[in-house]
This record gives sequence, C-alpha cells and structure tokens, in this order.
Amino acid sequence: MSFAKSLFVFIDKSFDGGQNKKKMLKFKGVNFKEEKDVAYGSGAMQKLDLCYIPKNDGEKYPVCFCIHGGGFVAGDKYHRRGLCKWIAEQGFFTVT
Repeated sequence: MSFAKSLFVFIDKSFDGGQNKKKMLKFKGVNFKEEKDVAYGSGAMQKLDLCYIPKNDGEKYPVCFCIHGGGFVAGDKYHRRGLCKWIAEQGFFTVT
C-alpha cells in the first residue's frame, strides 16, 4: 500500500468515531430515507449513496454532493454518513 493510501485510510479511520458514531446518536428517531450503492455507471466502483428526509409536500429541495477527500487514491463514502445525515436534516437531498 502506498504512503498516500495508508495516510488517507488512517485519517478516515481516526475520525470515523467523531464524525459518524457520535453524530449518529443525534439522529435517533429521525426518519431518514437511505439508498446505498446506487449505480451511476457500469464500473464496479461507480456507486453512490443517497440520504434524505422524505416529505410528502411536493416541494423540490436543493441537492448537496458530498465528495470525500482522498485524491482518487483512497477514502470511502462510508466514512461520511454522519455528515450526510446532518446535511439532510438541514433540508438537503444529499448524495455521497
């Protein structure tokens, strides 16, 4: 594994607890709709996750694209799920 990849994996795992596990406790009881691994291309890695709070009011909502760092070397959308739920709670349709 290259140094860059090792560094990004270390960063993702180091901050996972703070940005996901602790934040996830805040969202107990919030009715999130999540769709994971939605294909947007034919490649095995071309998948995204959607997170939003479903509302049946017929309104359109802004979209926030959350793109994790990693310089196309490492990193994973998995480690941004807490942040994406927080953004969805603010009224955005979130894509990561």
